[in-house]
Amino acid sequence: KTLNELSIRGEEEQLIKSPIAGDKFTLRLYGESNVIINQLSLQQLNTTMYGESTLEIKSGSIREQRYTCYGEGKVNTMAITGRSGNITAYGEAEFKLNLSERIKITAFGDAKLYYKGSPEIVKGLHFGDMSVVRVD
Repeated sequence: KTLNELSIRGEEEQLIKSPIAGDKFTLRLYGESNVIINQLSLQQLNTTMYGESTLEIKSGSIREQRYTCYGEGKVNTMAITGRSGNITAYGEAEFKLNLSERIKITAFGDAKLYYKGSPEIVKGLHFGDMSVVRVD
């Protein structure tokens, strides 16, 4: 069996214990979900978050990461490796990423990006406060 897409709704905490591997995976979070994924090995991850959701990925690698956040979302993928990322934030979002080549961030509201590695940072259109901080 293959899992290509996952949608989580509500105010629950979800722990995904089994490893997820493949080419492309789509994750949608609605409400105040708190999602922890133990292991991901993907070529591309597309994540859309609505509300005050939190996403944390504990281990693995994702070559290309795309995050769209509507509301006060938090994404923490510091523990995994990746090449490039694309972030679009509408509201007060916080992203912690570990990427090697490129991060593009577009923000409408207060967005915070904390990153590891030495990627090229491309700032798209932004309204409000946008903070970009390198951590090592």
